[in-house]
This record gives sequence, C-alpha cells and structure tokens, in this order.
Amino acid sequence: MQWLRFFEGKMYTHCPVELVPIPRYYGFIWQFISGIPWAGLGACFLAWASCERKTTRRDRLIRIAWAIGGVIIARILHLAGL
Repeated sequence: MQWLRFFEGKMYTHCPVELVPIPRYYGFIWQFISGIPWAGLGACFLAWASCERKTTRRDRLIRIAWAIGGVIIARILHLAGL
C-alpha cells in the first residue's frame, strides 16, 4: 500500500528501482490531498441528512429515491466500463 510507504519516506514505483526515497512531509501532503474528496463527500452527506431541519415523509422518500438512483447509475457506468 502506497500510503504506508510515504510515511516511511519511500515511494513505490513500477520502475526497475521499486522503492525510491522521498521526504516524509511529501507523504503527509499527499495524504491530505487524497483525504479532501472523502471529507467533501462526508460533508455533503451530513448536509444532506441534517437533523437541524424538519423533514417530511415526502422529503425522506425523495432522498431515498435519489440515493437508489445514484447507486443504479453508478452500477450501470461500472458495468459499461466507464
């Protein structure tokens, strides 16, 4: 796994030299960059499922339908190889 190597100060490559030395801070920077999309997805989910606003049954059904639709679209795209 690449991220563990980053913290050891090494980067795995597919070249003849498989492990090349890198500065440790480089690994922390890339871990931060890779974590931004996941944090963004979590923030969107929390905003979408916020408990601060009252939701009706209709709102919950619409949210569930959108979630199921997203899963179906992702599945279709995955099976199509896109």
